[in-house]
Amino acid sequence: NHDVSRDYDYDTDATFSRIKAKVLAITCDDDLIHPSNFVAKYIEKINSLGGNAKHFTYKSDLGHMSGILCGEIFSESIKEFLTQL
Repeated sequence: NHDVSRDYDYDTDATFSRIKAKVLAITCDDDLIHPSNFVAKYIEKINSLGGNAKHFTYKSDLGHMSGILCGEIFSESIKEFLTQL
């Protein structure tokens, strides 16, 4: 487990405020490893600190593994995000 805030005394505001790249987070609504509601909070925090982050959630019964097995579900979101870079 890697905690990216470790180098900043576990201060997530200090950590997230350093993000300069545009961020696209893609989550499955049924993912128990990376729940969408947790990721949504991170996205909100990044944006509140001046970042530029987007969150796309898709539906699948495959949970965390759907990111590997069902890429076609979110491929358009990736294409749209990349064209805006």
